[in-house]
Amino acid sequence: MTSRQTSDIAAAFLIGAVFGIGATLLMRAREEDEMDQLMRNLRQVRKISLREKPPGHVVGRAASAIKERLR
Repeated sequence: MTSRQTSDIAAAFLIGAVFGIGATLLMRAREEDEMDQLMRNLRQVRKISLREKPPGHVVGRAASAIKERLR
């Protein structure tokens, strides 16, 4: 192999490595963005569920309403 071929192979390898690293970093950034979005959504669900009445309260009100209708 000549020195020209060796340098071409080395350059191709380095260029491929740089593109691979760049692609990996971009994919990881997107993955972290998706995780942040998921965490934000879960926080919103938690806030909503904390504001809601407990299920027993809703069942009790429904039972009372049925009881009143049956009278």
